Amino acid sequence: MLDKCGSRIAGVLCDNRIIREEDKEIIVYGLDALLSTLINLVIILGLGLILGQLRQTVVFLLSFAALASRFTSCIIIVYQPEMPQKVRSMKGVGSIINHS
Repeated sequence: MLDKCGSRIAGVLCDNRIIREEDKEIIVYGLDALLSTLINLVIILGLGLILGQLRQTVVFLLSFAALASRFTSCIIIVYQPEMPQKVRSMKGVGSIINHS
């Protein structure tokens, strides 16, 4: 579902000549990653609000983000869009992301 949303948005951007056709694959990947992160964040904050624990939820998210930026491994499995070969071959990305 998210890959279709990213493709549609990238298609509109490409049709309006905001992005180039050859960059569309990279933009779709970035939009998929962005949308999945935003959806997860909204769900977590919504649950915190519903349960009356919004302050604790925000503190947890901020501390988790600080730890996740410090330590690159993560124990939570989330939706990860498949990385296109074009993104993998970009300079510097291969050393940051280790996909097989």
